[in-house]
Amino acid sequence: MVDTELLMRYANSRAEDAFAELVRRYINLVYSAALRQTGGRVSAAQDATQAVFIELARQASKLTRHPALSGWLYTTARRMSGLLVRDEQRRLQREREACTMQQLLHDREPELDWGAMAG
Repeated sequence: MVDTELLMRYANSRAEDAFAELVRRYINLVYSAALRQTGGRVSAAQDATQAVFIELARQASKLTRHPALSGWLYTTARRMSGLLVRDEQRRLQREREACTMQQLLHDREPELDWGAMAG
C-alpha cells in the first residue's frame, strides 16, 4: 500500500494499523533528522519524533493531498526539533537568571554581628 492510501485509511476510519505502518516506514527518517537537529541529544530527538507523529495524526486528512509525505515529515522533524531546542535554551536561560537573582538577594542580606547584639 502506498503512503497516500495508508494516510487516507487512517484519516477516514482511524485505522491504527495503517498509521502504525506509516510510523514503521518513516520513524528512522524522522528520528535521524531530529537527532541531527538536537545536536545528538537522544531524549530531545525522541520527544521531537513523538511530536512529529502526533502532528501527522492531527493533520492526516489534510496531508492525503500532500505530494511527498517524506518531505513533510523531514521538514516537520526539523521544525519540531528546533522548537524543542529553542524552548530548552529559553528555560535554561530563565533558570540561570533566577539563580543569579537568588545569589544577588542572598549576598545583599546584612550579616548580623551577634557579639554586638549580646553586649
